[in-house]
Amino acid sequence: MTRQWSVVPLLAQVALVLIWTLLPADVALPQEMEEIEHERKLRDFEQLVDTRLAGTAARARALTEQAEGAMRGASLRPECEKPPTPADFDVVTAELSAALDSNALRLKREERAYEERLREYEAYRASDSRKIDMYFAIRLQHVNVLDLRSKERNVIAIADSYRKTMPTTAAAVGIAACLARYRAGGGEVADSLSAALVRLFKDYRGMLYIVQH
Repeated sequence: MTRQWSVVPLLAQVALVLIWTLLPADVALPQEMEEIEHERKLRDFEQLVDTRLAGTAARARALTEQAEGAMRGASLRPECEKPPTPADFDVVTAELSAALDSNALRLKREERAYEERLREYEAYRASDSRKIDMYFAIRLQHVNVLDLRSKERNVIAIADSYRKTMPTTAAAVGIAACLARYRAGGGEVADSLSAALVRLFKDYRGMLYIVQH
């Protein structure tokens, strides 16, 4: 999965350049390097999330194939055509939707506050000591915005993976488990498929928890 990292707004870029010109090099440079390192760590973490999502999606596809294999040769039964949706499916779907909405709102609010602080900074004259006093607060706000943007990208990646894999997998497992229970000795197959599906739901919920905290 290819991520798209948002670019710092032009206003922010211009203001940060002005900040560097007003600070001693031994203060500005370490701060700049620290922020670059922070962004690198965020990107590394996002890549770890992508790698884990790829593994979970592969397991979901394998489970779908296993369920489809269990259906072969089974007698079709009307009650198995549309089995009930697992409760976990609706729970995880709701949690992802809530996370997407809350992150989007918080990011929008923090970006607005950051840009307002930059405009306030630029309103001071270059000789005003308050301009330098505001520097560290602005940098802290900027790092916070970077964190929120990264968190939003991670949640979007999890939600996209979930939507692409779990509806099909859950439906296949539901039908296969239902049909298996009508065959002699099929209960074990049904339980195995259902347990594997539950583990996938737990994986997605676990990833969501990690990126949100």
